[in-house]
Amino acid sequence: MYQQSLSHALAALNATDSTLKDIVAGAQPRIDAFRAQIAQGENPAFNGALKVPQATTQALQGWAEKYQHVLVLGLGGSSIGGRLISQFADPAQLDNPRLHFIDHLCPMALHQLLTGLPLAHTAVVAISKSGGTLETTTQLQLVAGAFQALGLPMDDRAIVVTETTDNPLHQWAQQSNVTVLPHHPALSGRYSVFAETGSIPAILKGLDINAIHAGAQTTLREWLAEPYTSAPALGAALQAHAAAQGKSITVLYAYGEPLRILPQWFEQLWAESTGKNGHGTTPFGAVGPASQHSIQQLFLDGPQDKLYTVVIPQTHATGPARASDALSTGTLQQAMGQGTVQALAARGHPVRTITMPAHSTESLGALLMHLMLETVLAAQIWNLNPFENPAAVNESKQQSLQALDALRQAA
Repeated sequence: MYQQSLSHALAALNATDSTLKDIVAGAQPRIDAFRAQIAQGENPAFNGALKVPQATTQALQGWAEKYQHVLVLGLGGSSIGGRLISQFADPAQLDNPRLHFIDHLCPMALHQLLTGLPLAHTAVVAISKSGGTLETTTQLQLVAGAFQALGLPMDDRAIVVTETTDNPLHQWAQQSNVTVLPHHPALSGRYSVFAETGSIPAILKGLDINAIHAGAQTTLREWLAEPYTSAPALGAALQAHAAAQGKSITVLYAYGEPLRILPQWFEQLWAESTGKNGHGTTPFGAVGPASQHSIQQLFLDGPQDKLYTVVIPQTHATGPARASDALSTGTLQQAMGQGTVQALAARGHPVRTITMPAHSTESLGALLMHLMLETVLAAQIWNLNPFENPAAVNESKQQSLQALDALRQAA
């Protein structure tokens, strides 16, 4: 599966395993309550989402062969989890169907997509938990209009994922005779990677979603059996201890194209779950080896305010090799990851290493579940609710709507 090594981090923080276990013990009542919730099947992110409903596979039947492109409309957790799965399945993004994750309102990019894609060979997935996300409903109106202009019906080339309430997205799907896959009302986007947001791209890209779920379930079972000493618990305690020692930034540094989106996914997961009531640390993503040639100068020689987690897939002796000395790209990539860890440790930075088999879907599921559990447990240590809606996001939405009204009036 995956292995977590804390030795360099503990040495830099002058801590031990006992230090971390004491931190976890301090949150035991809250952790026990969370564990009981999962055991009773009451948390969809850790229960119901770990399987693919038959309706999902039926709705996608034949899509991979029929369509060359699929537009995935959604923001935040409705998009980033699927993008992560897609990148893991197809790192070079060459296989059909090509998935286009539309998480923006860029006028130029949208115009190029809608005028440049072969819409007759294109399908659409629109994802919004509430069904009223302004950006997503706007995207869908534009896309539906482009299809309508060409006389292309949407009923057999579109899927909507939303709550089954009287919301705008659900209303449009019913009026257009489009399949609706229900979004669990208690499942927030940042914890939905094992639900439709991740399973739809996995199925379209031919990835074994059952293997991803199996890996996730293995990590979950291990934590349920040892809630205070397993890898996610110790990882959460490490985050809390590092923050208490002035490490206000937590860096997730992932190596390899299959994991390129992992840091972005973690940024949202961590920020929205722990950034509350003055608590939390700032997540920062890096991708190796590219970041070694840019941000690593700051990492090595800048402020000592960061905890580093370096994820290294075991790619030794894989991939194309140089003709001159038969050195494989996989060996070089793994060596660079290990070198980054050693360089950070040599300068006294707290750095944790997570290693995993190269391109193992089961290990991906295990790692994602680890990071989800670690995030929730860190929130328990800080006495925060990791599942509630962040007020700052709602405040930004309200300010954006006011700005929109002002622009309309000025036009």
